[in-house]
Amino acid sequence: MQEDLYGKDFNWHGNKAVPEWRMEFSIYLVMKSRHNKDGLYEELVLEEEEEFEETEPLSEENIKDLLDSLKMVALQGDEKSQYHFFQLVTTMEKTISPDSAFMQSIIREAIPFEPYLFQFAKDLAFKTNNIWAAQAGIHILGASKNEAVLPDIKILGILDGLVKHTIAVIDFMVDDPVMDLWDLGRITGHFGIMQVIEELSKYPINQEIKDWILSEGSGMGAIPHDWALTVARVGGLDEKLLADTIDLDLYKCARDLISYLIETESQKEGMYLYEPAATTIRNFVRHAKQHAAEVTDYYKLHKLSEFLRFFGALMEGVKKDGSNYAWTNDCRDKIEDILYSRDWEELVLEGIEYFENKDYYEAKEVASLLGIDTSDYIVIRLQKDPDDTRLWEDVVEHHKPGDVNLLIQLALDHLPWEEYVNVPEEEDSMGGYPGDIDNINSAINLLKAYPGKGEQIILYGLESTIAKHRRSAIMVLISWKRKYWSLEIRDAVDSMRKIEKDSYIRNLLDKFLPDEKNHRTKAELRQLLKKKAYAGSGEWRTEESILNFLRQQTSEEGRLNAAAELLPDDGIYNYVADLTFQESTILFSEIDESDEDAHDISATPKGARMTADLVRLLKEIAAAGDKKSEVGFYAIAAEMKSYKLHILVDDFVKAISKESLATEPYLFRFAYDLLTRSNYRLNVIYGIAILREYGNASVVDELKLLGMHSYFTEYAVSAICRLSNDPASDLWDMAKRVDRLQKIEIVRVLAGLALEDPVKEWLLMEGHTDYQSSNNCLLCAMQGGLHEKLDAEQIDQSLYKAGSALVNGMMYEREVPYKFSYYEHGVPVVWNLIRHGREHARDPIDLMHLLKIEDYLKNVEVFAGHIKKSGWTAEIARECIRDTRQFIDSHDWMPVLKEWYKSDDAECRRTAAEATFLNDLDFEELQK
Repeated sequence: MQEDLYGKDFNWHGNKAVPEWRMEFSIYLVMKSRHNKDGLYEELVLEEEEEFEETEPLSEENIKDLLDSLKMVALQGDEKSQYHFFQLVTTMEKTISPDSAFMQSIIREAIPFEPYLFQFAKDLAFKTNNIWAAQAGIHILGASKNEAVLPDIKILGILDGLVKHTIAVIDFMVDDPVMDLWDLGRITGHFGIMQVIEELSKYPINQEIKDWILSEGSGMGAIPHDWALTVARVGGLDEKLLADTIDLDLYKCARDLISYLIETESQKEGMYLYEPAATTIRNFVRHAKQHAAEVTDYYKLHKLSEFLRFFGALMEGVKKDGSNYAWTNDCRDKIEDILYSRDWEELVLEGIEYFENKDYYEAKEVASLLGIDTSDYIVIRLQKDPDDTRLWEDVVEHHKPGDVNLLIQLALDHLPWEEYVNVPEEEDSMGGYPGDIDNINSAINLLKAYPGKGEQIILYGLESTIAKHRRSAIMVLISWKRKYWSLEIRDAVDSMRKIEKDSYIRNLLDKFLPDEKNHRTKAELRQLLKKKAYAGSGEWRTEESILNFLRQQTSEEGRLNAAAELLPDDGIYNYVADLTFQESTILFSEIDESDEDAHDISATPKGARMTADLVRLLKEIAAAGDKKSEVGFYAIAAEMKSYKLHILVDDFVKAISKESLATEPYLFRFAYDLLTRSNYRLNVIYGIAILREYGNASVVDELKLLGMHSYFTEYAVSAICRLSNDPASDLWDMAKRVDRLQKIEIVRVLAGLALEDPVKEWLLMEGHTDYQSSNNCLLCAMQGGLHEKLDAEQIDQSLYKAGSALVNGMMYEREVPYKFSYYEHGVPVVWNLIRHGREHARDPIDLMHLLKIEDYLKNVEVFAGHIKKSGWTAEIARECIRDTRQFIDSHDWMPVLKEWYKSDDAECRRTAAEATFLNDLDFEELQK
């Protein structure tokens, strides 16, 4: 009978007493103490709040089970049936939908509330500390429509996990819920306030409530732009700002809301959706002239000015209130007047220095904008508050070297090192630790630039059971050289090798701090290189040379085959096959203690000595053709491996150019043999370098072939320009037979020469590559007369694509300002590209180019010092943006994007995906 009545899963047996589910310290009691601000039971609720998460809603079957159980409570009212419902709803751990559906179900089933159910629902809501039970109690009370319990239900709404349910009950119980919702909003937290404001947006509200919405909505700290949009709309921000004057509180409210509204990169969010945006911003700027006097004002007005650069031209909402994009210029001018109307430095430094100042972040950002050095003030503030995580993080970036000893002492005196060294092993973690874990990590990172300083901090870091600390300490030691390691640090690192469990840290140790005792020394490894590069036979000339190898790998069209990329000396030059991974790391790392062993010798005394030896040996070869000197030159050149080889070669060329060496009978032959009969790339390069100074036009063909390989291009092109009778023709011949890096280097030089028309035409149409530099694109456009070609009434598609690629190349590289700002014909070229694009722009690459042009023009004022040179103004840029956007929006790109996305070619798929993303199109639609 019991199983039939309560269900087979009911966890209660026999005649045992029913477990007590009513609690003295209930959620309601704690919320009431919070409401009364006595905080007596705060701790219990905070724990409940941390654990609670929204889950899936009740299913129809769940609701049926709950209703059946409620019927038993309503009919019998005994402890067993009540406990059955309590256990059922709490073990489900599913969210009752925060609307009226569950309440409607109770009414539809005609479940009686008296004499038992109403009191049971009050106990569920107000006498339990289980949030699932409280949810159920709230909804059952809502179904009763007994407004006597409404004040107590509002108290429960203080808890984030119950506020939506409280709102649903208020809406269900009360015919005009506005005042009750407002009552709830005034006692709940930030999350609850936003839920209340969302609900109030459905009803007519008076001015007092609107004022409250603006005040509370803007005063919650950083809020998402969608919340800010709701606050601005429901609170009537635009209407409030129409007044001739406003008070300071309303100004700050508007300032903060506008700041949140513009925090979006999408044109479908935030300010873009706010219909009265133009009038609101204009009136805000008008009031800012009276009220802007804080660092926060500078920071947020500057952000608004940046946003307005391209906002007006793109936003449809502006047109709805009778404005056009020209108003943004006026606003930006007025903002600039405000920002330049006073000296902000004192306020900025106060914001940095004083502990009680809450504008620290804004002050730091404004200091960066104004170029104010804040390092002294950050250190002063850190001395006042050494526990502030923001300060330790910032002091790593902003301090003076003379303060490092003070900072080290501050860290040792105030950060709880011992506490974290002794953290239990099971709590070891990458992050998420409360308190000082980030401060300690920042203090460790501070030492990267100060080898040998703060040894105790490094030891603490190495011994910490926090993985984050150990990793940072290892990264600091990697940046130091071993000569700065004390015996204690060496012992600590050795101990880590034996016990370290973190795989990432073990990899750092193996890769960057290998145990040298277990491998050959650097001196031994250097000998191995010398032995491999020059077998000691004394004869280095061979018919199996690099030049002959490239001849064999040349196609009938005069291009190098793909197999030519791997030169025959690769096993010697990249000799790591004979070394262990750790030995390679030892040889190539810069943690050794002497310049003699440093892998990059270009800026060391050793590099200078070796260059001097090469010059001396070359003089001996030129004078007497000494075989021993030839072998010595070859052997030393073979060891000139450096990450900055061009620096060593330049130094060598400068040195030999000052000598008056005889080319015959020995020098030319020796250099030519290095060029044509060596099978080691470094010797070939030094052969090119010698011939550049002492060769003649007879070697140009060999130089052209070598220059087609990326390793020799730079050196060969330089020599051809010096030796060729017609360098433009020779370089053009090379450029037509290479791609990528080789083509970039050759075109860079070719485009700077005096050229015939066919070469200019080729530069325009084919001089660019996917990897081209912006400087090359600028040169190709200028040499090829791009502006004149695009000025025609009609052009063919190949010219359109070439012009589009060149313009994008000028606009997009890491160089700032971009080369396009130097292009004096930039304005007509962009206008004409947009005009011709209406006929020719059809594939995803065309779309990407147009989007990038649009993006560049949005930021055109960044390059203010160069705009006049190319004719750009903000007004012209906005006109171009408007026309570009109109064309993009007028064309249906999705069919061709889908076609490319289905391609077997990975590059086509990537391009289609990127174009879809950049144009803010539906990616799910692309994948269909």
